[in-house]
Amino acid sequence: MTITSTGAVFFYPESNSTLVCTTTTGNVTIGGSGDVLVIANVGTVEAFVGWGNDATPTVVAGGTITAGSTGGMSVPPGIVTTVRSVPSSNIIAGITNAGTTTLRISRGSGQ
Repeated sequence: MTITSTGAVFFYPESNSTLVCTTTTGNVTIGGSGDVLVIANVGTVEAFVGWGNDATPTVVAGGTITAGSTGGMSVPPGIVTTVRSVPSSNIIAGITNAGTTTLRISRGSGQ
């Protein structure tokens, strides 16, 4: 599948993953090799994410990553965000301040 708008190609998804985030860091392996991540927070609680090649990257609520090649970031509830120029990371970690939320993660290439 290719996501398009008025004939222009924006994103070629290569893989999809789901990460359920709680107050304890969880992580999921993301497939594909593209340099773009599309992250959708389909829940009602803010999540903080980070990524890296470490077998167990962790991120703390507030956005500080403790084991990975890049910093953490906020993904507010109901938001879809695109991260470009992602290194060849294969693990994404997530956490919440309170409660539980679900992230849908697609890796691919494009804009």
